[in-house]
Amino acid sequence: LVAAKPSKSESVYKSRPNDPEAIYFTPENYPITADGKTDVSDALQQAVNDVKSRYNFGVLFVPEGTYKISKTIYMPPAVRLIGYGENRPTFVLAKNSPGFQEEVADDKGRSKYMFWFTGNMVAEGQTPRDASAGTFYSAMSNVDVKIEDGNPWAIAFRTHFAQHSFISNVDIHIGSARAGLFDVGNAMENVRFFGGQYGIYNTKTSPGWQMMV
Repeated sequence: LVAAKPSKSESVYKSRPNDPEAIYFTPENYPITADGKTDVSDALQQAVNDVKSRYNFGVLFVPEGTYKISKTIYMPPAVRLIGYGENRPTFVLAKNSPGFQEEVADDKGRSKYMFWFTGNMVAEGQTPRDASAGTFYSAMSNVDVKIEDGNPWAIAFRTHFAQHSFISNVDIHIGSARAGLFDVGNAMENVRFFGGQYGIYNTKTSPGWQMMV
């Protein structure tokens, strides 16, 4: 038997949203190339932090393209990353990225994450504080993610956030890695999982109540 090829993901924001208060992850604003070959990890983290620093909340818009990362991106409270374009932007965890090969013994999920929704803004050298029942408005929408081979302990998202927080319109290509989501939070809509040891790997939601799927 041959598995049917999954249908292509559809972008729900096909044109550039016009938001004067938002930050745009574009070559005009950050030293990046969306070619899937150039590592944009540091620039992406800076853009996320810029949203938080400027307003304490807000949106980072990311145009279509392929964005290679090789380390965890920390998403502080009330920051939303939203993709746009005829095709959804795709974030790719590069093959054999540092730290994703071994079990992380002192981590709750015993794993390492592409995107970690936190309860604080994580500066260089600072310890991340996990999102909690007090973490509101965090989100990621209209993007796809892919974990390349050689990252067996990778999980795409750590999402222990609470009210008004969500993951929506996301395809997660887990491949040979551990999972798509760890410690799910408030809500999830139109999320598809491909491969992986788990789709969702969960303990108890941060506020202790159910999650809307």
